[in-house]
Formats: sequence, C-alpha cells, structure tokens
Amino acid sequence: TVLALEGSFASVLGGAPAAAVVFAGDVNSRTANDPRIRDLETHITTAAGTDRAALTAELDELRASVRAEKLGEVAAEFDRVHSIQ
Repeated sequence: TVLALEGSFASVLGGAPAAAVVFAGDVNSRTANDPRIRDLETHITTAAGTDRAALTAELDELRASVRAEKLGEVAAEFDRVHSIQ
C-alpha cells in the first residue's frame, strides 16, 4: 500500500539507494547494453546443446556482476551531484 499526502515529497539518501530504487531502469539498461553482455548473448544464439547451457549459466553470473558494477556507477554519479546537505 502506498499513500501520499498533498504537498509531500519522497526522497532517498545516498547514491546506492537511488541507483537501486529510483534509477533501476537506467541500471538495467546500462547492464543490458554493456558490450560484455551483448557479446555473450551473441555467442549464445549460435551455440547448441551443453555449450549453450554453459554459456547461459555464464551469462547469468556475468549479468549479476555487471549489474553490480553499473549500480556502483549510477550511485557514484548521483553522489557527485547530490549531497545530504
């Protein structure tokens, strides 16, 4: 359940929460467009059988790693522009 009062504002403190919540779409887009992800996805489309399964598992691990990296990038960008003061 979400409630809002007229004249109220929502805010996040810090780049990490902002990246994870407010800019999640940007993080996901950056992850999907990362050359490492795109290259591995291309290899998967041409692979078959156990090779394809292994590459798919590798992609899952890579995607998690790249997403964490992109979260950090977006968080740092947010923190450079915004401060708690």
